[in-house]
Amino acid sequence: MSNERPCEYREAMLSFARCAIPACPEHAASGSDRCLRHSDSPEELQREAASLLSRSREHARLNLSGMRFSGLDLSGHQFTSCLFSRAAFQAVNLRGCSLHLCFFDFAELSDCPFDGSKIMYSVFAGARIARCDFSGCDLLHTNLNGIDCLETKFDDSDLYFSRFIASRLTAVSFVDCNLKKVHFSAAILNQVSFKYSNYEEAEFKEDSILP
Repeated sequence: MSNERPCEYREAMLSFARCAIPACPEHAASGSDRCLRHSDSPEELQREAASLLSRSREHARLNLSGMRFSGLDLSGHQFTSCLFSRAAFQAVNLRGCSLHLCFFDFAELSDCPFDGSKIMYSVFAGARIARCDFSGCDLLHTNLNGIDCLETKFDDSDLYFSRFIASRLTAVSFVDCNLKKVHFSAAILNQVSFKYSNYEEAEFKEDSILP
C-alpha cells in the first residue's frame, strides 16, 4: 500500500456534515443527520438512497458510504464529489458514467460494467473488484492502490497517471491501453495481459511481482 491515506485526502478535498452522534467520526449519510451505522432505520435509508440514484442522472456531494446497491441501472449518470467508501455494488450498470473526485475506497464492486466511462481524480484504494469491465474508459489520475482485482478488463482505456501500487491483480487485462506514467510498484501480477499497450512507459519497480 502506498503512503497515501485516502480518508485523509478525502477530508482535505470534501466537506460533509458530521454524524449527529457525539464523538462519531463518520459523515452523515445523504438524507439523514446520522451516518448509516447510527441511523434509526438503516434499511429505509438505503432504500431512499437507491431511489435517489434512480430518480436523477446528475449527482453531486452525496455520501452513501457503507450502503449496498444491487441491479441498479445508472448508465450515463454523472457523479461529482461523492462518497461511496466501503459501499457494495453488485451488478450495477455504470456504463458511460462520469465520475469526478469520487471515493470508492474499500468498496466491493462485483459484476459491474463501467465501460465507456470517464473517471478522473477518483479513489478506489483498498477496494475489492471482481468481474468488472472498465473497457474504453478514460481512467485518469485515479488511485487504485492496494486493490484486490479479479477477472476484470481495462482494455482500450487511457489510464494516464493512475496508480495500482501494492495491488493484487489476477486475470486482469490491459489490452491496447495507454499506460504512460501508470504505477504498478509493489503490485502482485498474476495472469495479467499488457498486449499492445505501452507498458514500457509504465512504472514497474523491482519490488513488483511479475507473472
